[in-house]
Amino acid sequence: MAKPWRPDMNDVDRLSKGDGAKKRGTGNYNIPHRLNSDERPVYEAAKKKGYLQVRGTGYRRGAGGRKGNPLPNVYRQWCDAKATACIVIEQDMTGASGDVVVVDLAPLRATDLSAAVQLCGRLAAAAGARQVPLQERSLDAVPFNILPVELPVAPQQMLYPDSAGAAAATAATPEQLQSAEMAVLQQADVVRQLKAGGMGNSSPEVQQQVQELLRLKANLQQLLEAAAQQDGGSSSSSGSSSTTVEIDGKAVSEFESEAVDEASAGSSSSSSSSSSSSSSSSSSSSSSSSSSSSSSSRRQQALDEDHPFATSAIWQLPMLPLFFEADRTTAKVLAKTLCTELAAAGVAVSR
Repeated sequence: MAKPWRPDMNDVDRLSKGDGAKKRGTGNYNIPHRLNSDERPVYEAAKKKGYLQVRGTGYRRGAGGRKGNPLPNVYRQWCDAKATACIVIEQDMTGASGDVVVVDLAPLRATDLSAAVQLCGRLAAAAGARQVPLQERSLDAVPFNILPVELPVAPQQMLYPDSAGAAAATAATPEQLQSAEMAVLQQADVVRQLKAGGMGNSSPEVQQQVQELLRLKANLQQLLEAAAQQDGGSSSSSGSSSTTVEIDGKAVSEFESEAVDEASAGSSSSSSSSSSSSSSSSSSSSSSSSSSSSSSSRRQQALDEDHPFATSAIWQLPMLPLFFEADRTTAKVLAKTLCTELAAAGVAVSR
């Protein structure tokens, strides 16, 4: 059995300054982490408060034409090093809607997220925040840059183990499924054309297009799984679509693994399809679990040696997000409460 892979705190600070990490695989050339002078104080404040605030998604174009979300990326690294949930407030820039509190549970590297999901839902409801359903915002619409590996259990099932509820939340029309499948095929052609033109897997442009392909593929797979669950898996059309995705998915997974390995200069992180082991989680009631939370949080989680949680850096782990919408004041209060209560309930796994 293995322990969760985590970055060194000093390496996270090195990445934020544009320096290389000492622990191989901590960073990736195609995942921006270097902060500018405006982002530095925001990052330092976030480490003290327990949550990050960004305008919109924190997206910006960096030096040399590179673009992405460096501030959220490096804060997610910091949360991973601390073994705590990554909480980011996306501030509304238009005034048309409220702020969105994004709670990424991936840094917990826990295979059982039921306690965390239930606690977040209760705290959000008590604060008067609205949980954003999956049909409004998919699990990959996040303020981070990721080159994801495949988890043994789909993110949707980890967050919403009630398959009936998950299917209802993501039900799509045949037209939406067809559109999503076409988007995957078109994006796959873009990647093939780039490679046919002589570009290698380590090319920034190829990596960027692969990341988009993986995002579209994950979205399509999510829709197909929901449709299959809703139809009881008996629909012939669902079966043919699943076969297409499975075949394409194998090709994408192989390319993704090769591209990530090249870009990270031989990082030993890899994707795994093995079954995950069960892990301890805290009691679902934070008030009743306070006496046992300290011992629960100190217990080290045991994982299969080839589980992505034990082998992969955080920039390779798919998001496990919950989204809550609220006005700015409520969003700040909720973010602080989530940070405090998740830690107090022993949801975070200690290093």
